Amino acid sequence: LSPLVIMIVKHYLEKKKSKIDPVADAVAYSNIICDELEELIQTHGADRAWIAQFHNGGTYYPNGRSIQKFSIFYEVSKYTRDAMKLIFQNIPVNLFSKFLGELLREGYIAIPDYRNEEVATYGLKYIADEYGAKSSYLFSIKTVENRLIGILAVEYTSRKKTLSPADIVTLRVTAAGLGGSLANKK
Repeated sequence: LSPLVIMIVKHYLEKKKSKIDPVADAVAYSNIICDELEELIQTHGADRAWIAQFHNGGTYYPNGRSIQKFSIFYEVSKYTRDAMKLIFQNIPVNLFSKFLGELLREGYIAIPDYRNEEVATYGLKYIADEYGAKSSYLFSIKTVENRLIGILAVEYTSRKKTLSPADIVTLRVTAAGLGGSLANKK
């Protein structure tokens, strides 16, 4: 083979190596996120952890404004009966404006006992009843510009659980770290 052909083949092979396979990249990234959720379940003795992200879900008629929606993109459950991710897809944000408003204001929501009438549930009680949550802890996932891009949830379905203030801080830090990761993932 001529030196030019060898050079072209080498260049082609190097370029081919440098191209990222988008499916393989997405699978690898998803596995990293699910491993993080698995670790959260183990560390905090939870039964389910999930991450929902916001996305554009089409446009309103007739003004053409974007419909903001969210979907659960990542979920790890101890028990298959507790899985929610297939149901919570393309949910308009207006259906959960109370809980999302609280997340925007406070950065997290702690619901240690859905049956306690004195604890605010922000419209989530009927979802908890439907999907077996006895306790839920939800954390805002934000960009460095402080824009809400997702939700991290840690839930207990087999028993009620009151997390310590230290656990809340740890989970808030985890959500902040996820914000950087999710915002930079293209």
